[in-house]
Amino acid sequence: MAIWFSRYVLAGELSNSMDAGVCMAVLEDRRGRVLDNLFIERLWGSVKYEDVYLRDYPDGLAAQEGLGRCFRFYNCERPHQGLEEKTLAAV
Repeated sequence: MAIWFSRYVLAGELSNSMDAGVCMAVLEDRRGRVLDNLFIERLWGSVKYEDVYLRDYPDGLAAQEGLGRCFRFYNCERPHQGLEEKTLAAV
């Protein structure tokens, strides 16, 4: 339930293909939690507009490194309005 409380991003996966193994692993993770989609869609909206669209990563390695920095910032430095301007790590 930690994701509901603080929205802290615990883990992620980046793939350069949509092979069945990666897709099935994602589908098996927390199946049945339809309301999680609300937080995930909001997260990816922020990531796209605050990082990906601005940086236009040239390849998968650059994207992996850049997204790592993005999520560290998102968790540890970015204040969140819904959390009284605290960081996710502080909550």
